[in-house]
Amino acid sequence: MKAKPRTYKEAIERIEGGERFEDYKTLALAHKDGWTVAHEQAWHYGWRTENRKVLMLASNDGFAVAHAQARRGWITDDPEILALASIGGWTVAHAQARRGWTTDDPRILSLSDDDGWTVANEIDEYKKHEGKHQLLPLMRWQMT
Repeated sequence: MKAKPRTYKEAIERIEGGERFEDYKTLALAHKDGWTVAHEQAWHYGWRTENRKVLMLASNDGFAVAHAQARRGWITDDPEILALASIGGWTVAHAQARRGWTTDDPRILSLSDDDGWTVANEIDEYKKHEGKHQLLPLMRWQMT
């Protein structure tokens, strides 16, 4: 059995070689911008976790592992996770709504980014473009 990676760089090299990690200490190893091993696995390889502590790991710009998972279709109804926001205010709930998720919780619907764009706005936008939503520009996503 291989020893656990000691650095972010070592972990990434091993991920690129096909390994995946589950232990918190390895998942929390981070690049100088705060991007963690967990981010890397979720964003590039579709890896998922339900571990709240891991889901809340955030890069320096506030982008949480939960954001990366939501981008790939993972969903949660946990209000604390849904409210996690990047520096621009883009929440996990926004990311889920972008993929067709809905809620009727007024606290979640009213979450807004720095431009005032609410989760309710994102849900409405998805409904307007249902079936073609993947063709919408991803500028809001790319800016967060």
